[in-house]
Amino acid sequence: MMRTLKYTLPVFLYLVLLSLAWAKAVPLYFLILLILTLPGMSIGVFGEAELRAELKFFYTNRRMQQIKMASALCFAVFNGMLLWLVAERPFGSLNFTALLLATALSNGMFMLSLAHELTHASHISKRRLGNLLLFMVCLPFFRADHIFGHHEQIGTAKDAGSARVGQSFYHFLGRVFLQRIRRSYSRRSDLPQDCRASVQQYNLLFTSLLAFFAMLLFLIQPVLLLFWLGQSVLVYVLYEMTNYVQHYGLRRSAGVEVGLEHSWNSYYKYVNLLSWFLWVHSPHHLERPLAEKSLLTGPQLPFLPYKMLLLALFPPVWFRIMNPLISRMHKRLKPSVKADSSKITFGKKQNHHIYDPAI
Repeated sequence: MMRTLKYTLPVFLYLVLLSLAWAKAVPLYFLILLILTLPGMSIGVFGEAELRAELKFFYTNRRMQQIKMASALCFAVFNGMLLWLVAERPFGSLNFTALLLATALSNGMFMLSLAHELTHASHISKRRLGNLLLFMVCLPFFRADHIFGHHEQIGTAKDAGSARVGQSFYHFLGRVFLQRIRRSYSRRSDLPQDCRASVQQYNLLFTSLLAFFAMLLFLIQPVLLLFWLGQSVLVYVLYEMTNYVQHYGLRRSAGVEVGLEHSWNSYYKYVNLLSWFLWVHSPHHLERPLAEKSLLTGPQLPFLPYKMLLLALFPPVWFRIMNPLISRMHKRLKPSVKADSSKITFGKKQNHHIYDPAI
């Protein structure tokens, strides 16, 4: 029981945000997050054996699966409560701006990370909860683009979601946004031929529901629409910042199997506790089971993920730190083996047997 309780910390932090929103003291939320980070970092990083044991627990323990699903429901309810607070308790400009930023930060760190986890599930109830969370942040194209696009093309020239060496975050953001829209709404996308029509139909339906919800919010109070769309835009930018950091400069030739060397990682326990293991990212993309690999051999970020996200906003500093690391890493790491094309079904791999054996 105690082992699962630590994963409820994102829910309790969201409750803190709700309480501060009720008291119109939202700026304190950022201070609380900063204060908690200091002792959180003191619990250290995962070792190989500990990480394997924790990942096995995270993906196979039944109570842990219940925690994930219960947390998803809580996040959906909390977002509804925030909309109610915005409608019923008018905020001044300072508190409204702070609430918008705090909601985007919490939804991006806690809720979208969990949505990403549930989106990959084979169990339909988990996927539906993932879709509900994606609805809360207005991301209709996430699932199909992520699974059938990014996971298949990671590190290759085809994937705009894998940033090139020397590509600034701002150039990356414009390029990847256009690719996501093309993949999601055009039958001329680069997704597998057999799923383009169904992806387009699904995304159009999802987008129609979002448009109806937006109209409903506007009719209730225009400020609700402003709040919902504002935090959704910020969550999307945070999502792309995360993609930029996790895959910057890591290239893969066509036909080469995805390996640990194709994603950046952070093994801090506290960071992964808050993000549902989002920052132990290399195993998430592997095409083979983990038994014969050391999880700690993938590229490691030089600083905390939160600091890396901030640094990505300053391209000259980012390039000065990351480009030399990539050059040294390419000399050190051996490339992954060629994939056996006879065993690959393009556009269908979801890696359940690797990172979520519970489903």
